[in-house]
Amino acid sequence: MNHQSSSTTVEGAYETNVENLSLWEESLERKKEDLSRLLVLLERKRQRGKVSSVPVVTLNEAVQLKDMSRFHSAVQGVATQFATKNVSKVFKQYLYPRLEHFRQFSKGVASAVQSDPTGIGSLVFGFLFIVIQCGCIFAESIETIFKQLDILQRQLPSFQVDQSMFPTNLRLKSTLQDIFCIYIDFCVTIVRNMVKKSLLVVVRNFFSSSFQQELNHLSTEISHRVADFDRDVQQCERGRSAKADETTQEILKDLQDTSLVSKQPKFPVRSVNIAENKSFVGRADELEEIFKLLIRHHREARPVSCVLHGIGGVGKTQTALKFLYQFDKEFDAIFWVSADPEKETETQRTFGNIGVQLKLFDDKEDITEAEINQVTQWFNTTDKKWLLVFDNVVKRRDLGPYWPTHCQKSSAILVTSQAQIGGVDYKIPIRPLDDQQGATFLLNQLDVDEGSSDPALREAAGKISHVLGGSPLWLKSAQGILEFGCTFQECLEQLQADVDFPGGTGSAETDREQDSNTQYEGAAIAAHDYLLKQLPPGSLDIFFMVALMNPDDVSEELLLRPPNHAKDELEFLHRKSLYLLNVAELSYANLIQRDTTNSDRPYLRTHRAVQRIVILKLGKDNYASQRQAAFARVIRVLRDFFPPPSKTQIAQADVRPRLLKVLPHLLTLLHAFEALSPAMKGDLALVELLCDVAGMDLFDQGSLNEAYWINKIAEKILDSLDTSGRDLGAPDTPDAPILTGEALKMASLRSDALTIASLSTDFMGLTKRQEGLEMRQKCKEIRRLCFRSIPGSEVTADDKIRLYNSYGDLATSFQQLNDFKGVRENMEECLRNYKLWGDEKAIPYEYAKYYSMTSFALIYENDYTTAVDYAERAYKLIDEAYPGTSSAILHKSDYALILFQTGPEGRQEAHLIMKDLLSRSEKDCGEDNLRTLELRMIFGIMLYFVENFTEARVQIEKALQTGETKIQQWPVENAVRGRYYLSQILKKINPQDTEAERMEQDAKAHLEELLKLDFTGKAAEYRGDYPMLFDYLVNWECRLVTPRQPSTTEPHRPLAGAGDLVGPEYHKERVQEDEATSAPADREQPWRKYLGEIMTVTTEEEKLAGDQYKLSEGYDDHSS
Repeated sequence: MNHQSSSTTVEGAYETNVENLSLWEESLERKKEDLSRLLVLLERKRQRGKVSSVPVVTLNEAVQLKDMSRFHSAVQGVATQFATKNVSKVFKQYLYPRLEHFRQFSKGVASAVQSDPTGIGSLVFGFLFIVIQCGCIFAESIETIFKQLDILQRQLPSFQVDQSMFPTNLRLKSTLQDIFCIYIDFCVTIVRNMVKKSLLVVVRNFFSSSFQQELNHLSTEISHRVADFDRDVQQCERGRSAKADETTQEILKDLQDTSLVSKQPKFPVRSVNIAENKSFVGRADELEEIFKLLIRHHREARPVSCVLHGIGGVGKTQTALKFLYQFDKEFDAIFWVSADPEKETETQRTFGNIGVQLKLFDDKEDITEAEINQVTQWFNTTDKKWLLVFDNVVKRRDLGPYWPTHCQKSSAILVTSQAQIGGVDYKIPIRPLDDQQGATFLLNQLDVDEGSSDPALREAAGKISHVLGGSPLWLKSAQGILEFGCTFQECLEQLQADVDFPGGTGSAETDREQDSNTQYEGAAIAAHDYLLKQLPPGSLDIFFMVALMNPDDVSEELLLRPPNHAKDELEFLHRKSLYLLNVAELSYANLIQRDTTNSDRPYLRTHRAVQRIVILKLGKDNYASQRQAAFARVIRVLRDFFPPPSKTQIAQADVRPRLLKVLPHLLTLLHAFEALSPAMKGDLALVELLCDVAGMDLFDQGSLNEAYWINKIAEKILDSLDTSGRDLGAPDTPDAPILTGEALKMASLRSDALTIASLSTDFMGLTKRQEGLEMRQKCKEIRRLCFRSIPGSEVTADDKIRLYNSYGDLATSFQQLNDFKGVRENMEECLRNYKLWGDEKAIPYEYAKYYSMTSFALIYENDYTTAVDYAERAYKLIDEAYPGTSSAILHKSDYALILFQTGPEGRQEAHLIMKDLLSRSEKDCGEDNLRTLELRMIFGIMLYFVENFTEARVQIEKALQTGETKIQQWPVENAVRGRYYLSQILKKINPQDTEAERMEQDAKAHLEELLKLDFTGKAAEYRGDYPMLFDYLVNWECRLVTPRQPSTTEPHRPLAGAGDLVGPEYHKERVQEDEATSAPADREQPWRKYLGEIMTVTTEEEKLAGDQYKLSEGYDDHSS
């Protein structure tokens, strides 16, 4: 491309400038329209909701802030208007120190545009002000928004260079325009999220917000463009005259220092959140064996793996820590991951933090699956030698998404587990210490010089070790007893006070090989009995709380909360000096550790075995008051940190960081609640917390099993609290007594629990469908009763939304069962009310849900034209209101499924749509995401029907491999369906493929076993029709085959095959051909339409089953 000549005329320069300006304006026009519309919506919501007396700024007003002085004055005005939100403090912390950077950016944009009468450069300040002002009006915490802006600001390029180079360098102009447009997109995305949060909508069951994901993507895009921009600037600078002044040279140096190089981590990198144990002794043989396997003898370019296994408290974690600290110079990078299967969010968080350490993305609290994939890809491709430690693993499968499969240098994976897990190269047992080793360990912990110690003292230490089973963990408890002033003999007596001395078999080796955490618990319990009696009340209160929370990481951010009142039950946590004193007492007794490795985020931790003993103790009657108080305090702490979400159960992106912090603690609390004996009675405070944490936000992030389990516990607690004996699931009638007070609240909470639990069953396979249907029927009746119980003058829009949510939810269950009459009845009832609430623009989600679900019923009713129209309207409504969200992807996927069943043109368009959706999901969510997996499977089956067998095989094999190794929540039904279609593909590629035949028969055998679990009996209608049956196994939104209602006016056409699309002519030709050859027609099931010959029945048994079905439904050979 030729550069502009220096002799360009004034007229030519003006024309170029105008053309340049036109290009910028064209790229901004749609963005400005979108933002203007969003601001109008926000203002309407502000007026209706009476959120604030301050009106939302208009776009015209914002663009008048053409320079920093005007912007600063406007911001000062906002600070005054919202003084009660303490925004001045936030401005000082996040905004004012960075204003100069925004000013330089605005100046750089204006310089690139040149002739800028419309003030394009000033939009930098205008759009920024819109985000700030709207945030102050609508956001619960303005600080959250400023943290996002801070991330954005750090990505923007520096403009401390001679800006005269911008207009003359087309590459610089183009890159700068890209950066500016992404900056605008970033601001618009934040405003759009505010609109979404303020709308009263009925969220579709599977609605998934991608707000944070969008911002992360935009931030990454900016960083890439800035990298290009910085390199181009450096190149321009190097090419300038050698007489460039010293100032320019200094600026160039600054640019070089702050380019991508600064974003690279400095090796060696260490990400270990547990400090080194300086008092560690022993395990020399085990450490030597680990060194030999992972370092000395490992020279291959593949990750070698080893598991350290043994009973709880035997020292597996400490041995792994000792190894990585002792041999850290052998690796360029070392990372530690907590792998608790009961709290996968903790695994995701600690694994995701590796990406922060590697500077793959900015520090953040919520890690997406796409970012997990980024980290895994780094392990697979880096030229650095790394060590990755997974602590406390139960099953190798649990680590599927996190386990690197390749490396460029001889790297290693070290695992700790109580089980001898499979899928690793080597297994090293960590056994209890023998009496001599245990004595050495205990004396070392007490700082007793082993060489000068009394033999009698050593003998007593050996006896203590024997009583405690040689467990380093329990020996630490004995250390606590001794440090409180007991003699060795008194300590031994204390340990034996309530338990028998372990007899054993006569063989120390055999005794110590017993893999049981309870073998020596009697002595350990006795040790803790003594220790707990020595602690002050405040220390006991903290200890019992920590024992009911995630033992790996009780952040002080949770505990040290400002008091809500002058005095309350958490007062001992509000005075930090008293808190630290109480924690010191617990550390002294070796009951907990306070880790300050990260000084900005200190946390408490305890061992799981200690936690188990405490829970056993809390079950005793003499600890009843402490048990009740500890539960109440943990609930209060979690409640303070996780405020109640939307009553309409709408997922909110900004809730995710808090959810990820609270969830591990809530799961631990519930495991304790379930394990306590005698059983503990819950209360409404616990139920409310359960329903809120395990609400749509938890479902939204894909934690289906946790969401289901927590809500079932909430329902069980409500059962114990409800003494009325009333059957809330019975059909509601006008003359039934209404609910008031606590009964109304309990019923409302029960409906919330039923909503999420039933929603989770949609993705749990065939066996849960009947349960999901029954829960939704019950939920609908409860919400009808609740709605009727609210005085008319007190009914809110939220109350209406909650009621008709239950109708839509019930329609989803009917959709699962192919009961399209039930779908129609419930969705039509919803539609009647939607029309009273507003039009499609006012409440797009409600109408989109109606159109999408009804489109499948229309396919069943043979009304294909209306079905396509409805499905298209559904996805366009969502795409227009919230483009790029997960909900838009889901609705468009439904549209593709409808199109695919309506003929050749629709099938081709559907194939292209699904290909695009899969590509977007891979980019936004990662290849190992559950939704990506489902899209890939659908796409692969579509490819099969369009006869692209090679690519279909690739997609389905990849889906099967991902689902079976990396997606823990992938139902077996999906895998069986995938293997069936893969067998059909392989048979098409090679009809003689015996492996394909075996795979097909295996899939059919699994199908028969699964259908035995279909308690609805619906599948019996499709007996012998394998495509229909295999589709019936999976969630309705993954199905490509919709059954058809018998029609008296239009004959059904058979299923069309790949490359042989059909219509009425095809059906007629098939009949004539059959009659001419006197052979029976290949009669198809009545639902088959437009998909072709590929899926025709082939065996005599299948033909017979199909014929029997037709006869029962009144079909003859030549009509449907």
